[in-house]
Amino acid sequence: MTGIGGTERRAAEFIPRLAELGVDCQSLHLGEKGARFDSFLHSLGPRTLRATSPLDALRHLRNERSDVILAFGLRASLIARFARLVGTQALVVDARNGLEYGRGRAGWTVDRWTQRLVHRYMTNSQAAAEVLTRHGIAPHRVRTNASALGGDWLSKQDVVREKRRVLMIGNARPEKAQLDGVAAALAVDIPLHLVVFTNDGSAVRNAWALAAPGSEKTMEIFESTLVTPADYARASVLLHPSRSESLPRVVLEAKAQSVRVVATDVGDTAMVLGPRDRCVPPADRKSLTNALKLALDESASASELPDPVRTIDQYCQDLLEVCAIPR
Repeated sequence: MTGIGGTERRAAEFIPRLAELGVDCQSLHLGEKGARFDSFLHSLGPRTLRATSPLDALRHLRNERSDVILAFGLRASLIARFARLVGTQALVVDARNGLEYGRGRAGWTVDRWTQRLVHRYMTNSQAAAEVLTRHGIAPHRVRTNASALGGDWLSKQDVVREKRRVLMIGNARPEKAQLDGVAAALAVDIPLHLVVFTNDGSAVRNAWALAAPGSEKTMEIFESTLVTPADYARASVLLHPSRSESLPRVVLEAKAQSVRVVATDVGDTAMVLGPRDRCVPPADRKSLTNALKLALDESASASELPDPVRTIDQYCQDLLEVCAIPR
């Protein structure tokens, strides 16, 4: 099996586990040469490679002669499909882990017209599966293999939880609705420390400065910084105000580290929340504020135990089934 595309974090989790299950697999990444990226590839082992261009990736796929190509992202999938056209016999599995937000008509048209070259589309949620079928992908080609966690995400972290620490994680795209989260944090009538991990914190920073909440409420922003299990373990609440989601991995990561979740009811989010979590309608800042206050009050007095989450072992077993690989 060859995995191709944006598989960096997934490769670190499922490639080693597949190897333990006896599957000869490798991960092929599309990207320019860079010290940080190359260091990451080296840490995963010799079966993780980099292609510097689509043509380089196509050349590799033709030479490797894998039984299955698992492609993450449309660009990787189109390269794999073209490899089929030029003689590669591998089955193509197109992994879709989001709602294809912003994809144009041309992209969907190409996807629909060439879907016969795809053995299976594999989504991480029912919400993502529905997006595919709504845009003309045949339902019989679509399978769901829900997101999972492994490694350090399932381990207890040696840090002290801060009872008023609220975590918000996500990029600055409009559908992530970070300003809804900031508004909720500013509106609750109790002190808190909001910690934001994002790629661009300018809008969040400006909104906070404009409100000038005073010393009882503080905010810390980390831009383009990798979030670790310990970052979750220090927090008491994950605030996830998104207005569009498939199955947000951040929710799974928070639950694995005993963090209460306040999230909006989008995609498959509600399906993975537990009784101590709060789920509110998207774009409803009043409900988001009330839910955040309740979560902070409850976390201040309750003991926390990790919630069961889907593991990488389960993910790999289902992946082999999707790829039609005997176990």
